[in-house]
Amino acid sequence: MDDNRFDEALTYVVKAINMDDRNTQALLLAAIIQLDTGNIEPAISCLLKSVELEPDRGFEKYMYLGQLMIELEAVKYFQLGVNAMQRDLDEFPAASSQAAVLKRKMAEAYVAMTEIYLTDCCFEDDAERKCDEFLENGLKADPECPEIYQTMASVRLSQSRLDDARECLRKSMSLWTEKDQNDPSQIPSFETRLALVRLLLE
Repeated sequence: MDDNRFDEALTYVVKAINMDDRNTQALLLAAIIQLDTGNIEPAISCLLKSVELEPDRGFEKYMYLGQLMIELEAVKYFQLGVNAMQRDLDEFPAASSQAAVLKRKMAEAYVAMTEIYLTDCCFEDDAERKCDEFLENGLKADPECPEIYQTMASVRLSQSRLDDARECLRKSMSLWTEKDQNDPSQIPSFETRLALVRLLLE
């Protein structure tokens, strides 16, 4: 896969699935390869099969499904992913690096759910409440996640709370602007930073 030899990689993964059709790791890998080659429907089938076989573990499949689905169905899968991450989190020491990674991923999932209610599901009766609820849960998961505060700024702008939005943006930027800008692990993604520019312009 590293050399973009997707067909060859998929052949080996399919062999593994044929040997054990309950191999959820192979199903996940097959889905990732299919996504990388633009084959969305086969990827979704692999992910849903993995969900059927192991619904309580393996948050990654839920994160992929959350990105592939739309509106409330996407929210459902993101929430299932958060639930799976919480179960994994309970098995690690609170101060461990594994726990820190999971907490950040949980916060990012809450950001994704909030953004769905800001856009596709903005006309739902409980959209504003859901946004606040997800952001609160995201802060509990990882209060040092810049994306949480940036998304909160978007919500506050939608509520015409301009001063609160500015404060959220200041907090978000304070969490990464002094870090190594050449280290992708220490700063938000390009897409997130681009969204920040748009918010600052507003």
